[in-house]
Amino acid sequence: MNAFESTINELLVDIFRDILKIESVMLVQNGDLDLSMNEIHLLESIAKTNRSGTTISEIAKDLGVTLPSVTIAVGKLVDKGFVEKTRGTDDGRTVLVALTRRGKIVDRLHQRFHRQMIEAICEELNKEEMASMQKALQNLNGFFKRSMASGRFENENEF
Repeated sequence: MNAFESTINELLVDIFRDILKIESVMLVQNGDLDLSMNEIHLLESIAKTNRSGTTISEIAKDLGVTLPSVTIAVGKLVDKGFVEKTRGTDDGRTVLVALTRRGKIVDRLHQRFHRQMIEAICEELNKEEMASMQKALQNLNGFFKRSMASGRFENENEF
């Protein structure tokens, strides 16, 4: 790696760790929520819907995880009082998952953190810098998506 690449790598690793730390601290500061970051992100996925709920399949697709994993996690969140399950009105076989009042509060706290983070990033950038940052993040996101879809990383045989 050249110096630029090394710096970018260090920044990405630090940013990833810091986001996880800050989100964890946010959970502690806002009471005994007894939630993992995976559960917070599951709440976030559920909150994205503008309907009266979302399905387990939609959550699994959004998060890129298996149906059994989401089913188990949703069950735990129901037990903790953050989500509720109801039957669909169009098809009684469909189970819809929605946030409870408590789940909505946690999601708002999490969204506030994300808004503050984005505002802090953007406040000193001009339009060209914002466009460059967006392009770089889209490239990075594309790499992650391709890597997850293939289940493989380049040069894995070098180890």
